[in-house]
Amino acid sequence: MNELDTKKIESLLEEEKYDEAASLMAEFFGREMTKKEKASFYLAYAGLYLEVMAGISGRYNEALKQIRKNLEEVTAFEKREKDKLNLEEVRTSL
Repeated sequence: MNELDTKKIESLLEEEKYDEAASLMAEFFGREMTKKEKASFYLAYAGLYLEVMAGISGRYNEALKQIRKNLEEVTAFEKREKDKLNLEEVRTSL
């Protein structure tokens, strides 16, 4: 088995034939791979890792932007309330 038959594995998983799918994968990954195949897998793994990390970073940045926006709103609200209190103090003292 030189190539992993992903279509067959997906089909087996959809049919809930997990043992057969696991057997195909174990057979493929259990064999000795060439340097070229190993390099190919490492590159694919690195690409997947970078893609996942970029997605996580993007979500983190969006959440951070929302937090900053919320903080700005709270700070503005706090300033308005302090100004109101100061105005009331001035009115009361007059």
